[in-house]
Amino acid sequence: MKKILIIIYILFIPLVAFSQEKTKKVNYKNEFFKDSFRVLKSDQTTKHGPFERMLDSKTPLVIGQYEHGQRIGIWKYYDFSGELIQEYDFDKQELIFHKEEEMHSTKAFRVKTDSFNIQTTLDRIVLPIGGYIALQNYFFYQLRYPPAAYQRNIEGEVVVAFTVDEEGNTSNFRIKNSLGQSCDREALRLLKNFKGGWIPAIYKGELIAAEAEITVKFLTGFKQTHPMVFDYE
Repeated sequence: MKKILIIIYILFIPLVAFSQEKTKKVNYKNEFFKDSFRVLKSDQTTKHGPFERMLDSKTPLVIGQYEHGQRIGIWKYYDFSGELIQEYDFDKQELIFHKEEEMHSTKAFRVKTDSFNIQTTLDRIVLPIGGYIALQNYFFYQLRYPPAAYQRNIEGEVVVAFTVDEEGNTSNFRIKNSLGQSCDREALRLLKNFKGGWIPAIYKGELIAAEAEITVKFLTGFKQTHPMVFDYE
C-alpha cells in the first residue's frame, strides 16, 4: 500500500506544478481600449489566464480565458455600448448566443450540398467569432492603405467572397467588387490572415459549407489613425 501511495504522490507532483505555472500580468492601453491579461513568465508571448478588453472602466468589449496561448471555455463579446453580441464556447466549438439581427439575412447565399451548389437564404449566415463589429475593428487596425491608392485619393469598397465549410475552414477567395489591384490585394490579405475564426452557416437545421461576402472599406481620412498594433481576441 505504501508503494502505491508513493507512486501516486510522485505522479501528482508534476501535475500540480503544471497547473500552477507562473504568470505575469500585462496591461496594454491605447486611445480606444484597455487590455488586461496574463502571460507565462517562461514565454511572455504566450497568454495564459483571464483576458479582458475594456472600452472604459464600466464597458467590456471582450472577456475570456487563455491556456497556453489558446482560447478556452466561454468567451463573451460586446458592442461599444456594452451590449452582449456573442457568446462562443471554444471547448465545444459551439455558438451559445448571437445577437439576433446579425444572424439572418434575406439575401441568397451560395451553399454546397452533397450533390450540387444552390443559391438560397440561410437559417444562419456565416459569422466571425466575436461578431461583425469585432471583424470591423480588426480591419480598422490592420488595414494597410496602398500608398499609390492613398496618394490618388482612391476610396471605396472591395467585396470579397469566400467559402466557409462545416468546420469553419476558409477557401475559394475571390473579388466580387473591385477597387483596383492594390486595394483588392489588401482586402484579400486581411481576410486570409484573419485569425479570429469563422462560425459555419446553418441551412435546414444543419451546418453547411456556404459562401460569405465581406466588404472592406478604404477611406483615406482614417489612414493616419491606424495604430497597426492589434490582436484579434
